[in-house]
Amino acid sequence: MGLSNKDRILDLLKINSLTSDKIADKLNLSKQDTRTYLLRLKKEDKIKTLGKRGRQYIYTYKAYKAPSDTEKYHIETNILVEVLRDYLESEPSFKKEVNKKIAELEAKLNFIASKT
Repeated sequence: MGLSNKDRILDLLKINSLTSDKIADKLNLSKQDTRTYLLRLKKEDKIKTLGKRGRQYIYTYKAYKAPSDTEKYHIETNILVEVLRDYLESEPSFKKEVNKKIAELEAKLNFIASKT
């Protein structure tokens, strides 16, 4: 099976910045279909416009941007939370033990709070 039309457009834009009409001509697509694919790719943040040539936008491939350290931290934290949640769901005895410990800690906190 060949590449999808969106992938073909991306491959073309990795090499050269082009207008939608030029892309349609090179890939033998209708102009309307090409514009639809370009809008989807732009919405997916895979391409961007560089400006206009006459009445047409010039499209280019948007290079990959590595996540910042802050973004990496949030991604790793979210993954950790998901893994722990899955583990707790798959291990009912462990979940019961954790809930018991949480209840004990809450009781201690309430006792301490009542003394102050």
